Amino acid sequence: MSQVRDMPANILNWLLEANIDKEKINQAWVKSGYDDKKIFDIIFSDENIDKQNNQKSNNQKQCIDNDNDFLEKSKLEKHVSKQMTDLLQAKKPRKPNSYVAIENNENDNILDIIFQLFHQIPQLYEQILKVQCNSQETGKFLKLIQLLLTELTASNQSFVSQKQILQSSFWGAKDIEFLEKSQDPSEIFFFLLIKIDFCLGQQMKQGQEKNENFMIKEFNSLFNFKFQGIQDYGSTFLLSTDMEQNSVLSFLNEKYQQKVISFPQFLCIQIKRKNGDQKIFNINQKLEIEFLKKDYNGKGMNQQNLQITYNDLEIIQQDFKNIEKVIEIFQEDENQQQSQDIIKIFKSKLNTLQRIYNVGQGNLQKEKNYQDNQSQVYVIYSIGLQKGSQGSKAISLYIQNYKDKNWLKFTNNQNQVIIDDEEVLIDSNKNAQFVIYINTNLIPQVKQHLTQQNEVCNLISKNNCYDINHNSYLKQLVPKDVLLEIFQNNLRYKQNPNG
Repeated sequence: MSQVRDMPANILNWLLEANIDKEKINQAWVKSGYDDKKIFDIIFSDENIDKQNNQKSNNQKQCIDNDNDFLEKSKLEKHVSKQMTDLLQAKKPRKPNSYVAIENNENDNILDIIFQLFHQIPQLYEQILKVQCNSQETGKFLKLIQLLLTELTASNQSFVSQKQILQSSFWGAKDIEFLEKSQDPSEIFFFLLIKIDFCLGQQMKQGQEKNENFMIKEFNSLFNFKFQGIQDYGSTFLLSTDMEQNSVLSFLNEKYQQKVISFPQFLCIQIKRKNGDQKIFNINQKLEIEFLKKDYNGKGMNQQNLQITYNDLEIIQQDFKNIEKVIEIFQEDENQQQSQDIIKIFKSKLNTLQRIYNVGQGNLQKEKNYQDNQSQVYVIYSIGLQKGSQGSKAISLYIQNYKDKNWLKFTNNQNQVIIDDEEVLIDSNKNAQFVIYINTNLIPQVKQHLTQQNEVCNLISKNNCYDINHNSYLKQLVPKDVLLEIFQNNLRYKQNPNG
């Protein structure tokens, strides 16, 4: 849609959605001095509302469909949609227990959602922030990512911008083309992650190991599947399904049974859909992994050695004691030469038993580790979904809030919506495109991450010039120069909220 004299596309679209005449928008834009805050006051002044009502009274009647679509009983109710209201509210200071939104610039909606997802994965969030960036191109780009992630935690504004990241000279021509054309959130997630991984590798001087997807080993632990037989399967970080098997678990069971050595901490699944596809995605299904390939350090174990039990180890320990007593007896024998020969035989027996004991104990520990791995359980953590026509970039993100047992929803310019399972279930059943499952062992860490984020938010909302440089959580996590820059941004907003 063409813009009105360089008006931000999101504001123009919402004004048009509110049935404001395009020429009136243009006039108000000029009158406001091209100020995206003042234009609302001009358009929705009593004089303009009366004029517009008179023009449309003969052939139109505005109505309120429901409380979610329009504001009740106000002078804006017939002109401002709920999305417009969200935009107006986003201009305000941050509220307690809220999440910062990213200002949407129409074409970069998917990227906005991906940054929100990065912010909600604590291991990824911390790994990106802990590095001190250098002055090279990769360091400058990584610092922009760090600034945005820190703003999502510690900004005193309800929404922030990621324009600097999009305008970075780090992007090549092919990168820009990909970002402009791609509508798949899973592809953009890993496209951006690979770029960040490269930048981190340059800062940390880490090289990429053979058969690994990422330079940063922590990223491989987070996302990388390992398969039996490198030539046949190798490593990957995203599994794709058309849901012909009717569930993610049955898909994994059919496609990867006895082929996977180990799963990452987060299972990333791409769900491919065609027009009219009615395949159902079930958010409540747990993935109990019971089909991992038995493999220890890439080598099959000697099945005979595996037969040893903890009871066998106890018997071997008793044999140690008995042989040691026999050796003591022969050491007291007057026939030294004969006794020494017998002692040597028993000591050799002791060495043999010691080797058997060590191998048996090691194998039992490996078997225990394998059984622990077999019993891993994964549950849904996030869902990226697309609604509307094919090729639309209108992506929504649901993230499960294990702390409060509900869901967070991120969309265009929307900083927080708390919803229950029913809406997520209905919305994601036939629209889920990119889902991430989390190992249940990590849920305590995710809860702690949310708790710390909320504590920072509430400190800032009470005092929006709160000195984040002295916050213990942020001090140990965020580079000093990044934290100082966000604090300075907060002070500027405090001094001039409309600037």
